[in-house]
Amino acid sequence: LLAIAAFFNVLASVAPWPQLVFIKRRRAVGGWCAANYHVFLIQSILWQIYSFVQSDWLFFFAFSVQSIFAAYYLYFIVSFSSSNVVYWNSIPWFFSLCFLFLKAAMRESESGIGTLCSIFTVLASVVPLISLIECFNSDVPDDESKAFIFGTLCSILCNLTWGMYGIQIGNIYVAGPNVVATLFDVLMLCGLLFIFRYSKEKEEESKV
Repeated sequence: LLAIAAFFNVLASVAPWPQLVFIKRRRAVGGWCAANYHVFLIQSILWQIYSFVQSDWLFFFAFSVQSIFAAYYLYFIVSFSSSNVVYWNSIPWFFSLCFLFLKAAMRESESGIGTLCSIFTVLASVVPLISLIECFNSDVPDDESKAFIFGTLCSILCNLTWGMYGIQIGNIYVAGPNVVATLFDVLMLCGLLFIFRYSKEKEEESKV
């Protein structure tokens, strides 16, 4: 089950890649939100630290891959954002705050880091819901909508398998937040499907 969870973790890390093509094509971030990848990167790094403490090397490898992709996505989005100066200035402050939280958590060792991992895992599935507002208020092309849906499906599989793995080994820090994150991912998927259907109906009405 760990190998399956690690596989889906890598898949979920790669899944947003097709959306980079759309961003480069229109020279705007559209439905992407830089806050998503601030949280995504911090979550990845925290799980790396946690898995290192646990000496779980497959777990560590999966989140090392995720950290690399998350860092690149964040860099890419900020570079194409119309308010990139604000984003670049916010990054040091964001990471400094996270470092202070991590330093405090390290005093509690495993439980402290596990709690931080739990918080950021749930946040990583809650923050993307902001993208739904952007998608609803703009005309998102069909292929881009499908890319968003595919990424969300990968995230569901990733969080679901990590949750099952956490239950299997009896680790509340792995099981709890991933089960909750799966529920938020399902909510995100339902929202995307609704927007996709709404945009289709709107497009058909405009043709009549």
